[in-house]
Amino acid sequence: MGTTILFVMGIIPLLHGTWLLLGNSKGWYFARHSRAGGVYAEIPWGIAFLLLTLSTLINPKVAETFFIVEIALGIGVMGVIFSIVRPSFLKPKWLKWLERNHSTMMSILVQDANKMGLDMWQNKIKTQKDLETWVADVRREHGLE
Repeated sequence: MGTTILFVMGIIPLLHGTWLLLGNSKGWYFARHSRAGGVYAEIPWGIAFLLLTLSTLINPKVAETFFIVEIALGIGVMGVIFSIVRPSFLKPKWLKWLERNHSTMMSILVQDANKMGLDMWQNKIKTQKDLETWVADVRREHGLE
């Protein structure tokens, strides 16, 4: 039963983090609540729990088990660090594009998305073209053309 729980605790954040990385639920990346950075931790934490699951399947007296647990703990700590540092390789393509092309107005864009409501904003921003149109609209609204 414990192995199953560890597996579920690993597979759910791994799949959700991958789903987010593929460009879904964009609002998570602009959220301002205390757990917002967690989107960057989901994939490492998922991997860490899957490694812990693997360690339960190996004879606990085998040295490899302790090595796997140490790796899992290290990856888990990296997840915590990534939730603060937010590395580029855990950012979706649309966010990298925004940061690369509109870095000077990122705070305005985040503010506009939050003002609109993140659910409404992410429903409006389905494609790259939608994203570009939204940025152009925000530029016009703030006289940044």
